[in-house]
Amino acid sequence: MHQVREYMNLIKKMGYHSVEGHIWYVYNNKVTDC
Repeated sequence: MHQVREYMNLIKKMGYHSVEGHIWYVYNNKVTDC
């Protein structure tokens, strides 16, 4: 999750708003919000 949050922060610094991050656990078919 840390890596996704870092990417989200970089995208926000680029000027994008309402940035969301999700992780998809393929084998469990679960999606987690960051």
